Amino acid sequence: MTLTKTDIQLALSVLAKEHSGREFYPEVFADQFGRMALRSLGVRKIIEIKDRDKTCVGAILPYGSGRAIKVVLNFLDLYDVSFLQMRLVGNSRGEVVVKSEYNNVYADQLTEVVAHALSGSKDDAILKIV
Repeated sequence: MTLTKTDIQLALSVLAKEHSGREFYPEVFADQFGRMALRSLGVRKIIEIKDRDKTCVGAILPYGSGRAIKVVLNFLDLYDVSFLQMRLVGNSRGEVVVKSEYNNVYADQLTEVVAHALSGSKDDAILKIV
């Protein structure tokens, strides 16, 4: 049995809790990342991550089947980017695994980080992030 769309949305909303960071504006992020780049990934919806004060501090970008990119604007005004995959079958069904993570990413490096992570490349020398 596979996870339904509702199961995935519930798991993503749980991931969105308990974060802190600077105020994040989804529209600004979409402009910085590139709206066409988001569409080419298959991102159709940006789910806001809110802190305890209900301030938006990041976003979850679901794409593909059970996969998502989590982006949080940290206190250095840089992005922390995580690539998540939800297990869809088996005993660990519904478990979310962090496949890769990049911290302190500048806005102009966002598309490069995503391309690097999605390519499956293990060569971090190609991608130099502070």
